[in-house]
Amino acid sequence: MIRRVYTFGGEGNFILRATGDGNEKWAHDFKKLFSIKTASQSQK
Repeated sequence: MIRRVYTFGGEGNFILRATGDGNEKWAHDFKKLFSIKTASQSQK
């Protein structure tokens, strides 16, 4: 069985990692995909 960990960060990053070796399988940056600003970007 392949085990995975999905992580959705507060800055808009969605990441899939394999639990066996910790390697990142894929990642999506929702800030870029949807042209949005996060709270930390709005403070600049």
